[in-house]
Amino acid sequence: MGKTTRNSASRGSGARPAYRQRRGQSSSRTTGRPSSQGPVNLWPRRIITGTALLLIIAVVVWAVVALVGRLTAGAGNAQESQRQAAAQSGMQSGAQSASQSGAGSGHSATSDGYVVAQGQEATADGLLNPDDSVDIPQCTQRSLDVSVAATGTTVGAGEALSVKLLNRSDVSCVAYLGALTVEVHSGDQVVYDSSVCAERDPKATALLLAPDKEWQGTVSWDGKVYVNGCDAPAGGLAIAQAGTYWAQLSFDGKTVGSPQWFEVNG
Repeated sequence: MGKTTRNSASRGSGARPAYRQRRGQSSSRTTGRPSSQGPVNLWPRRIITGTALLLIIAVVVWAVVALVGRLTAGAGNAQESQRQAAAQSGMQSGAQSASQSGAGSGHSATSDGYVVAQGQEATADGLLNPDDSVDIPQCTQRSLDVSVAATGTTVGAGEALSVKLLNRSDVSCVAYLGALTVEVHSGDQVVYDSSVCAERDPKATALLLAPDKEWQGTVSWDGKVYVNGCDAPAGGLAIAQAGTYWAQLSFDGKTVGSPQWFEVNG
């Protein structure tokens, strides 16, 4: 009575549960399980990245080409504008020169080249001044229609060229016969040139020509051969021999009309 059995005491002792693991052991639940994920394929990412890069490069190239095109077009337009501006400036300068040729400030010019001062008026009587006086301008080459004709002559008789002056402007003007000169040629040789004669007076013999009025007269050559146009050679002047000659008329130093051929007969 009062005894206890050892077996009961030993079963009641604090024995460790069997499910506890020893120190240093690991559970297959956390460390021994193989991974279920396969290897990662990077090609889709590379393709997308490469395509995006190509698109960026294409956009940059397009932008550069567009910019160069705009710059080139802009430069071409600028050059064309400069050419047009230069042409317009040249036309305006030419028009101003034509309207103000030989005129000072406040002057203009008619289509026939007459200089009109401020306050003047171009009329059939001449240039009308504010005080009702009239100035008669000198005829310009543009205002005159000059015609000339040769008839032919004989040795030693000389040649008289028939000349007509017609005022085709709307303003009366004065023409000077001294402004008319003639050159006579035998082939390439100048046998006479009245423009270099020392005794010539460019203002000799004034002719008043109303609008649409004509003057007729002659300009003569004495039929002799001169040197330097109007000088007598040593030993005296010689008579031009028979042959073919031609004459050219000039007005104020500018040729008018066409060359006139004529015969000097023996």
